[in-house]
Amino acid sequence: EGREEAQRLVNLVGEGQRLLGNALVALSELRCNLGGPPPRPLHLARPLPHYGPPMLLQQAAIPIQV
Repeated sequence: EGREEAQRLVNLVGEGQRLLGNALVALSELRCNLGGPPPRPLHLARPLPHYGPPMLLQQAAIPIQV
């Protein structure tokens, strides 16, 4: 039972690392023009087709205060 539990833990850690890596890739595509007036929207540098339809992602903007 100890080996099975250890294997389960290793699998969960690997899955967590994969999800974290995917999140970092998605965050690396966000851009913000600090030269514009607040609130400054975040834009995607390019569409990420594996996260959803490209048209939806190209129109996404998240206003932020910087």
